[in-house]
Amino acid sequence: MNKYKVGILLCLLSIGMVSYAGTLKKTFVFDTGNLSFSQSDGFDVVKIKGGQLTEKTGEPQLPSKMVQLSIPSNAKLENVIINSTQYEDIPGTYNVYPAQAPQAISDISEETKSSFTTPDAKIYNSSAQYPEKLIEYGEENMGGYKIVYINIYPVTYTPSEKKLKLYSKIDLTINYKEDKSSTLRKTELGKEVFRKMVREIVDNPEDVINNEVSFLPVLADTAEYLIVTGDALTEEFQRLADWKIAQGLTVQVKTVSWILSNYTTGRDNAEKIWYFLKDYFANHGTVYVTLGGDTNIVPVRRCWGRVVAKATDTKAIIDDKWMNCELYYSDLNGPWNSNNDANWGDPWYDSIPDMSPDVIVGRLPAGDATEAHTLMDKQYTYMTTAPTDTYLLNMTGKVSIDPSSMFNPRMDAIATEMPTKYHFTKFYESAGNGGKAKALAQLNTGPHFVCWASHGDSVSLHTNGAVNDPVKTADALGLTNGTRLFILNTLACRVVRLTHNDCVAEGFMLAPNGGAIAFIGNGCTGLNSQSDTYMDQMAVAMFKDNENPIGYAFSTTKAARAASAHSSDREKALQYGLNLLGDPAMAIFNGTQGIEAMPDFIGQMAKIYPNPARGDAKFRLLGVAKGVKVSLQIYDLSGAVVKSFSTITDNSPVTTLTWDRRDDTGKKLKTGVYFYKVKNNSYEQKGKFVLL
Repeated sequence: MNKYKVGILLCLLSIGMVSYAGTLKKTFVFDTGNLSFSQSDGFDVVKIKGGQLTEKTGEPQLPSKMVQLSIPSNAKLENVIINSTQYEDIPGTYNVYPAQAPQAISDISEETKSSFTTPDAKIYNSSAQYPEKLIEYGEENMGGYKIVYINIYPVTYTPSEKKLKLYSKIDLTINYKEDKSSTLRKTELGKEVFRKMVREIVDNPEDVINNEVSFLPVLADTAEYLIVTGDALTEEFQRLADWKIAQGLTVQVKTVSWILSNYTTGRDNAEKIWYFLKDYFANHGTVYVTLGGDTNIVPVRRCWGRVVAKATDTKAIIDDKWMNCELYYSDLNGPWNSNNDANWGDPWYDSIPDMSPDVIVGRLPAGDATEAHTLMDKQYTYMTTAPTDTYLLNMTGKVSIDPSSMFNPRMDAIATEMPTKYHFTKFYESAGNGGKAKALAQLNTGPHFVCWASHGDSVSLHTNGAVNDPVKTADALGLTNGTRLFILNTLACRVVRLTHNDCVAEGFMLAPNGGAIAFIGNGCTGLNSQSDTYMDQMAVAMFKDNENPIGYAFSTTKAARAASAHSSDREKALQYGLNLLGDPAMAIFNGTQGIEAMPDFIGQMAKIYPNPARGDAKFRLLGVAKGVKVSLQIYDLSGAVVKSFSTITDNSPVTTLTWDRRDDTGKKLKTGVYFYKVKNNSYEQKGKFVLL
């Protein structure tokens, strides 16, 4: 097992690299007013506002506070040193609650609670301070930005004396070295997206811009949005590429066969794709990645997540050895399999990756061209013809819970955290709304956003506490909510198990007459209470403003908790298993951001791609309504017209004119600089390009 390193990080510098030292000093203050105390099973429970709890089963459960700090993007962490501390004794005596086994949300056989774990006598009889260390630390790379994470334990316990101590002030120095030979390339979009993400996560957001010290311009063939798909689906996914180009992104579509022919490093096809993505992130400015196809087309990485309470209690072992892990294609720092065995992301024997996103990944799970066509039609519908009534303002919470109503408080909390302009409908089993028939009827009304708390499995999303009346894959495929497509966000177990053909999440996505436009859910076992926290934070991230694409909200939600995965097997499993089905760059529709047909050009530039062009040159005319006549003329350096085009646009958001480098007489033109003019009755645009 890769042990969590405490107090030491070795910095390996290659010979010849130019580097220099840097420091960051921070002081952290903790107040007793931020502590809360309660009782459970005769023990004392202590928590800190905005913090987490330790989870080693049978050992004292104490609060911790995860802090993340931005350092220069070309830096390498050396160490974190405690300069000084101040502490105070907390009055009274305490019998601190022993951390308990993880609790799976479902299925029933795993949800049966293990026996109560009594305190570990060796620790509870000790006079040594628990935990022994005040801090644990490490570093993350997030889209080219460097983050230091520090897990602080401000409350310590002396078990034999039953005394608690609060470290009210901790002064730290973070030491790092900067490597001037860094070669990471980023576009302005890449900087903008990840700068914003990092600033949302770190405790020193004011330093993030100044820490952008090592980015170079990207190579000519930029791909801010990258689609990976199969040969048979290329035509359909080119539709998505054209729509993204119309939105101003640079886009490339690459087939798996092309990748495997050009990237040979890797033990299997998934690892070869990983190396391809790593290259495009580092050199071509890739920010968003759509995996265009089911796992038979774009392979999924299956990782091993294990959460173990104690070896003597088999009910407390949650073993998801083969969970679908799309984080593999998002976290490009690695390593994912340091011991070269058959188990990727093994929490016991591998050096696990840093868990943070470098690109933002979503999957559109088409198994063939027909399914791809359905997905593309739904994408276009959502962008262009979504309703403008209460669909834009209402969020409907479809909640299916067990008889104990365990999820009601969490769902109530989500409703209170939403902006006031959104109306959150509570659809609770405890209010008589359980059962498949009522659930399907509610979905067919076409809510825009669905937060679903229930049990689940690969082929079912349950609708009542008895788990005897679930929505199956076939039910999801039969939804009839039409253009009122919804985003479904759930904590249920294993509903995005893509290797199960077809899982229930795919049913929602592939429904031809409605269903979901995006689905966020687990490919692993859901855990209480971590899973409901992810669901909560995902909902808030999507709706706190109207500018964040769904993949941004998804990645930010996970990235905010990624550092905790280095010391928590439970967090690690959920980081692996929580996946997004959908276009990662899709904006939440608010009535304004779709590519809507306009009488003329909508002010966006016509684009030529590629530029410079070695082969054919493609002119993409963006945002033109059906039936508009457009002319295109190409000039040489003397100003003479060498080629003329005209076309009547169809109903696509992008009209593409392909030029084979030949003039009007059929003669192939030589390399050099050329000019173009695009024109219709009310719009004219000029530009230049290069033929190689």
